[in-house]
Amino acid sequence: MTFYSEMAEMADELLREFGDVNEMLLIREVPIDSTSASPDPPVQYDYKVKGVLQLRYRYLDGVESSSLIEEHKRGLMLSTFMQDSRVLPIKPKSGDKISIQEDGEAVIWKVGSAAPVAPGGTAIIHKLEITK
Repeated sequence: MTFYSEMAEMADELLREFGDVNEMLLIREVPIDSTSASPDPPVQYDYKVKGVLQLRYRYLDGVESSSLIEEHKRGLMLSTFMQDSRVLPIKPKSGDKISIQEDGEAVIWKVGSAAPVAPGGTAIIHKLEITK
């Protein structure tokens, strides 16, 4: 185990301990054949992941403000580990979808941008911007 993989485990532990961790589903659709007259539908891969959503509102100098984060956009810090503690086998990318439970219903968010925090080339956490 390398230093950075230990850091990834520590980041996952810190998310669980101090963050409001949500269990989510990362959805990646992979096209099969788009060249034929009747293309096959894309194959969908689902990964049970965990992460912390950025709050919708921020407090600046004691005043609640929603101007920093739009209602339909959120930030997400995604663990590099899945819910079952195995390493997430893919890197989230723009175009992926995230299913998040909100008020008892699964709401689908689209990944707008995704970037790993990866010192030394090993992803410790994934920072995503998601939109409805």
